[in-house]
Amino acid sequence: SNLTGYINNAKDLLAKSKSGVNPLMGWKPSVPQGMNFEIGTTDYETTEKIGVEQLGKCGFVLTAGGLGERLGYGSIKLKLPTELATETCYLQFYIETILSIQKKYAAPGHKLPLCIMVSGDTNKKTISLLAKNKNFGMDDDQITIVQQGEGVPALVDNDAHFALDTVDRYKLQLKPHGHGDIHALIHSNGVAKKWLKDGIKWTVFFQDTNGLAFHTIALALGVSSKMGLIMNSVCCPRRAKQAIGGIAKLTNEDGEERTINVEY
Repeated sequence: SNLTGYINNAKDLLAKSKSGVNPLMGWKPSVPQGMNFEIGTTDYETTEKIGVEQLGKCGFVLTAGGLGERLGYGSIKLKLPTELATETCYLQFYIETILSIQKKYAAPGHKLPLCIMVSGDTNKKTISLLAKNKNFGMDDDQITIVQQGEGVPALVDNDAHFALDTVDRYKLQLKPHGHGDIHALIHSNGVAKKWLKDGIKWTVFFQDTNGLAFHTIALALGVSSKMGLIMNSVCCPRRAKQAIGGIAKLTNEDGEERTINVEY
């Protein structure tokens, strides 16, 4: 069954982790295809200009399945303030920015869509935040909400024993899937198909508390357009042994290539 397979796979991965097996053994890292920029250079400005021409053809996807517990905040992270002067929350900032892009760069009468991925923990509070603020000015038909599943069973040890619910011992504690769920959800909910039909050319993925990412959208679109990229990630330089993940191109002995995020 799927559950048996989950347990067996978990045991195998945990055993390998415990014994120090490197899952990337045999893969050689290298710098992936892409472009580096310095703000204010001619290359930066010309590439950004190419991206600006694409801004009116974007759909926006916000991954917002997590709570702010690690930040000492008990509600959804979208409700956190982006700064303390106006206390504009992240969801308001994102929507107002998208509407500004729409007003300036989209074709007359063309609305730029927003898809929000929520979880069981954030669904009701996200919908409530939108309703109380009239979507911060965005029309109802622009917003699509897709929800992650309940998650997968949490494990308590290297033998892959399940973590039981602290209240009901006949229930399992579940842990959420990662942001990667969004790709399956925009497919299964027909979002990608509808956007393509509506003339959307690019999809911009962004996280719930990363307002600065919007400053790089035009530049990223310019790179994707110039290089014909299907997918592109915006990164900052990583110093050796710095405790952050890094985008790397991996190649094995058979010549297979992967461009992925390698965790530290």
